[in-house]
Amino acid sequence: MDIKTNPFAFGKIVKGKQFFNRKQEITELMVEINNHQNIILYAPRRYGKTSLVLKTFEDLSKKQRNFEWLYIDFFQVNSIDKFISIMSNEYAAHSKLSLEKLLNSLKNILKGITPAITLDKDGNPKIEVSISPGNRDSVFEDVMKLPQKLVRDGKLVAVFFDEFQEVNNLNGFEFQKILRSVIQHQNKVCYIFCGSKHHLFQNIFNDPNNPLFKAGKTKYLNVIPEKEYSSFIYKHFIKIKNDFTKDDAKSIYHLAGSIPYNIQLLCSEIYNLVLINKNLVINEIINQGYNNVLNSKNEEYIILYENMSKSVRLAIEMVIKNDGKHLFNNELLSDFRVAPSTLKKSLDKLIRDGILFRENKNYLFQDIFFKKWLEIRI
Repeated sequence: MDIKTNPFAFGKIVKGKQFFNRKQEITELMVEINNHQNIILYAPRRYGKTSLVLKTFEDLSKKQRNFEWLYIDFFQVNSIDKFISIMSNEYAAHSKLSLEKLLNSLKNILKGITPAITLDKDGNPKIEVSISPGNRDSVFEDVMKLPQKLVRDGKLVAVFFDEFQEVNNLNGFEFQKILRSVIQHQNKVCYIFCGSKHHLFQNIFNDPNNPLFKAGKTKYLNVIPEKEYSSFIYKHFIKIKNDFTKDDAKSIYHLAGSIPYNIQLLCSEIYNLVLINKNLVINEIINQGYNNVLNSKNEEYIILYENMSKSVRLAIEMVIKNDGKHLFNNELLSDFRVAPSTLKKSLDKLIRDGILFRENKNYLFQDIFFKKWLEIRI
């Protein structure tokens, strides 16, 4: 077997040569950052939102040396104190200050507390902040002023709040209220709010009663078109199997449901199989790769399905039978003997759990492999 680096990365942030396309989206994001425009970026899970934003930051850093960015993943934020700690450490990492100047800067900005600075194993500064309950709101407001401090130091600044819908697991409304009161005065900082749970994300930014209503320009990240993605697939496979065709690349694209993560996962499996089984025809290898992906997820899917209630399983079956369309058709409801209210409740739960998402009134699976696994068994 040839020892080659698999070019199809998945399950992690994609960087460098493994990141491709999205040139238009990167350019648009760069323009918005330079104009200090807040951005609300939505796409379902596995579309590559985080990789896109971080690649934009990487490219912009090469073009403009004064650009600095702060990154907060809200999946890691389980309390206000945790947010304060992460934000403080992001500031420390990007301020480019000496330890003495960094400590003085934090003391001047974070009133009422004394931050401590230690060094991590790589020699980078790490901020430790002890907060009393009575000071928490004021410290939160102060720490949100750190990006503006970078602006005053002559920096172009962007703050990336990833999976921001998870703010609802904190004291969401109050958090948003304080956040809005601070960022509305930071007209030279670009805030990027990114999310993948549409119903939660939409509620935060589209409900007039919420503090962050219309807090930025909304952008929706679409799938990468077949022509562009299949060209990328073909480019890599033709190097290791000379009878691989452009139609084979298109077939893989559609088997994975056009979703970037799923395409990368399937391509990675097929790529490894080609290296081992070069004498097999490509259709056999593609089918084997697809079955390998399904088999690798079997236990995960069994647990997921077994934990569903009867009404949720019924809703899943209806989505599969009608391809997610016209689910409230009277004939379909009659066939499955389910009330519209019960079906809606089950579909809402499937969306909250990240199994389905809605697009143009249709209900679609986040994970095309789970859909296929269900089709085989239902």
